[in-house]
Amino acid sequence: MSPIARIFERGGTVGPEARWNPTPAELTQEPLRFVLEFWLELARGGPPHLRQVDPLLLRPALGYMMLLDAIDGGRDFRYRLYGSRIARISTFDMTGKLLSAHPASAYATEFAIASSRAALARRQPLLTSRRPAAAEFTSRWPRLALPLVDDQGVACRLLAVTVAVGHDGKMVKG
Repeated sequence: MSPIARIFERGGTVGPEARWNPTPAELTQEPLRFVLEFWLELARGGPPHLRQVDPLLLRPALGYMMLLDAIDGGRDFRYRLYGSRIARISTFDMTGKLLSAHPASAYATEFAIASSRAALARRQPLLTSRRPAAAEFTSRWPRLALPLVDDQGVACRLLAVTVAVGHDGKMVKG
């Protein structure tokens, strides 16, 4: 068992999953697939520029989207946008707040920061999924992190999409 899986197990859940460069066909939740297809269309030769992403162009996924700005090269991330459906399901809104202040368990928050940092460093899409411990309505949270670059070509922002999946295996609409 990996060290991260042991930490999650001590917290009462199974370890997270991660997969680099998923294809749209592999994504069963429409918001994740829609945003990945959008990103891939823009990513000819590398991650898209952050100004190419207008949340209104992503309206079908808007409630499930997050925009996160890297702080200190990815030591932390600030939520520029936190989707309204995510906020309703999780019962909190992180807009304007640091990822390190997320009310999830410390190990889940550290995993989110590390996977966000990895997506920026590799400049590639990263699909992660974690199972929350003792969640009443959700059985897992798949999250797709897509890097965006600035004028100097530095990966500095993430376009991310997450959905809640219920115990019945269907997406929670919120």
